Amino acid sequence: MRIFTHKLFFAFLVIFFLGNSASFASHLVGGDITYTYTGTPNVFTVKVTLYRDKTSTTTFESYIYVGIYDKVTHAYAGYAYMGPPVLTTLTLGTPCYTPSLQIERAVYTLNVNIPSNANGYYLSYIRCCRNGSIVNIVSPSTEGWLAYCEMPNPALGNSSPSFTTNPDGYMCRNFLNNDQGFSATDANGDVLVYSFSTPLSCSALGQCSSISPDPGYVAGPYGNITWGGGYSTANPLGDPGMVINSSTGAITTTPPNTGVYVFCVKVEEYRAGVKIGEIRRDFQFDVLNSCTV
Repeated sequence: MRIFTHKLFFAFLVIFFLGNSASFASHLVGGDITYTYTGTPNVFTVKVTLYRDKTSTTTFESYIYVGIYDKVTHAYAGYAYMGPPVLTTLTLGTPCYTPSLQIERAVYTLNVNIPSNANGYYLSYIRCCRNGSIVNIVSPSTEGWLAYCEMPNPALGNSSPSFTTNPDGYMCRNFLNNDQGFSATDANGDVLVYSFSTPLSCSALGQCSSISPDPGYVAGPYGNITWGGGYSTANPLGDPGMVINSSTGAITTTPPNTGVYVFCVKVEEYRAGVKIGEIRRDFQFDVLNSCTV
């Protein structure tokens, strides 16, 4: 088990510069952060799942930083230095439709000791940049990307919700799409509530850019992406009928136009009627010509 706190920051500063590549993740497709209680007091397995366009020449970093901050005061509480990742190439498509999409998934995990704190924490990973071909946000090629989750007091020994599968990565134009890739389970039996949320950005506050693609870790509060072209949190694909089932996370939509679109699903975790945490999955979809059967 490796544990990282503020006292070890300078000891690992050199490792950061040696371990991280300078390549841009400009074809980052999306991802999320979750955590699982190990059964040892205050020790959690933090998991970062990232997806990239495999046709890009860029690669995932060998090591990444996840910052840990007080949920109320934003005070720095530590960081996790995670890597190398486990890489998997995903096969996308259905029996009736096989798009030419290649998505690579990277999974980073690390056991981290997080001290008890009544305020709880949030965990974040920030990176530049999003895919420049995204059509529903302003200046996507210079827009930062941010993975984020919230946890209650670690003394509770809670595990976050966990997504059960990978998003499809594509949808079909003028076809009723039903995507289950945002559904999650909860090991503690907490009630999960799903909703669309505006994707977060680290560029809005100058925290990451094409000049500094991988700035390490930076405290919030974070900014949001800027929607363009009349798109919005409730209508990210140009389909005003797009809905998410608040109980299951299933998304149904009939997008009218081809292109690359991004949106975010927030999963809030409730116990005895009180919200104790949340996870988010921020992901881009290719809307392709209609499926045929």
